[in-house]
Amino acid sequence: MLLGACSKSDDRAEPVKLEKHAPESGKAAKMENRLWDQTYSAVMWLEYAKLVNHRLLDKRKESGYQLAEAIITFNKVLSTQGLRVEALKNGEGIPSHPKVKQLTELITSVSNSVSTTAQKLGIDWYQMFKAGGSDLEESRVTPQLKDLIFIAHLLESESEKDLLEFAHNYFEVDLFLEPFIEEDIKTGTGTIPYFFNIQFEIYAKSLFHYASRILPSSELMEVEQEIVWSNLLASNKVYSNKAYAGKSSEHTIYYDLIEADRRVLAGKAFSSASPLENWYLTTLRAGGVDICNAVEKLKQLNKNYYVDHSSAFEECDCWQDYSRYMITISMNLLALQREKGGDWLIQDSHTLDCLEAVTDHYFEVTREPKDFRYGKISHYFLVSYAFLAFENGSHQPFFLQYMVDQVSEDTFVRALYSLYSELTMYSPGGA
Repeated sequence: MLLGACSKSDDRAEPVKLEKHAPESGKAAKMENRLWDQTYSAVMWLEYAKLVNHRLLDKRKESGYQLAEAIITFNKVLSTQGLRVEALKNGEGIPSHPKVKQLTELITSVSNSVSTTAQKLGIDWYQMFKAGGSDLEESRVTPQLKDLIFIAHLLESESEKDLLEFAHNYFEVDLFLEPFIEEDIKTGTGTIPYFFNIQFEIYAKSLFHYASRILPSSELMEVEQEIVWSNLLASNKVYSNKAYAGKSSEHTIYYDLIEADRRVLAGKAFSSASPLENWYLTTLRAGGVDICNAVEKLKQLNKNYYVDHSSAFEECDCWQDYSRYMITISMNLLALQREKGGDWLIQDSHTLDCLEAVTDHYFEVTREPKDFRYGKISHYFLVSYAFLAFENGSHQPFFLQYMVDQVSEDTFVRALYSLYSELTMYSPGGA
C-alpha cells in the first residue's frame, strides 16, 4: 500500500517547492491565497461533508441519540431550493426538546408572504438585502437559527449568488459552521454537536460567490491554482470566457499546454501534435470519462513520453512541472464532472484501485516526497483525490491527518474533521 510509505515520525519531508510559479509575496497576496484555498476546499468537499453528516446521524440514531432523528428530518426541510415544510409534517418520532420546539415553531411560522415572514421571525436585514446593501462598517452579525430558516426560505425565490454573497458580507460567516443544537453524551460529561446540511451549503457557497467576485482567475499567479479555479468557475457557470486567451508570452511544451487550457476555457481554437494532450483538452473536458481509462491515459506520462519529447523537455527543464500539472488538472476535472453528474460516490474496488494507482504514478513522475500531509503534497491534487477515493477505508488515517493539519486555519475543514473523525470511530476501516 503506497500510503503506508508516509512517515509517521517527526522527521517531516521537505515541502513541495514551486518556485517557478509561486504567488506574489506580501500580506494581500497571502490573504487572497488563503481565501482561495479555503473556498476551493469548501466547494470541492461540500457533497463529501453532507454525506459524512448523513452517515454520522444514522450512526447516532442507531446508538440511541434522540436528536439525531430530528436533525435527519430537518435536513429534509431546510433545502437550498426552499423550505420543504411537508417533510416536517411527515416526520415521525421527533423528540420533545427546547431547540427542536423552537425550530419547529420558526419553520411553521413561514408564510407565502416573505415580508410577513421576515416580521414574524424578527429578521431585520431583509430590507437591507432587497435594497442591495450588504457591507457593514461595523463588525459582522452572528447568525441565529431564524436566519438559517429565512435564508432557506429566500433561496426558493431569490438569486443564490445575490443572497449568499450578501450573507457573506452581513454575517460573521464562519459562525454558520458553529452548531445550533447539541445533545448530552450518553456516558460522562459533555455534548455532541449537530449540523444541518444547509450550514455547509451556506458557508461554502457564500464563500464561493464572494471569492469569485474578488479573485479573478487571471490574477492568480500560480498556474495550477489559476486553471483549477477557472475549472471551478466554469463548472458553476460563473466563468468569463474572455479572461485568458494569449496570456502567456513563453513558448515551451509546458506553457503551450497551459495556454491551450486557457484557450479551451475561453471557447477558442487550439492545436496540439500530442494525442495525449488532445485527449486531455477535448475528451476529458467533454466529461463522461471512466476513471480507470483516465488513469491509463495519464500513465502515458512515462519514460517513453519523455523520450519522445526529450528536446522540448530539456529546453525548459519542465518534465516534472508538466506531468504534475496534467495529472492534477485531470483529477480536478474528474472530480468536478462526477460531482456534477451525481455519481461521485465511488464504491467499487476496481475503480478505487485505479485511483490509488494514479497516486503511485503521480509520485513516480513528479519525484515529490511520498507524503500526504497538508503542505507536503499539492493541495489541488489531494482535495480532488480524497473526494474521489472517499470510500477507500484504508486511507482514513491519511485523510484525517490532512484535515487535522488545517483545523486551526480553515473553518470548513475543522467542522468536517469533527464529523469525519467521529464517524471513523463508529466505522473503523471504512466510513
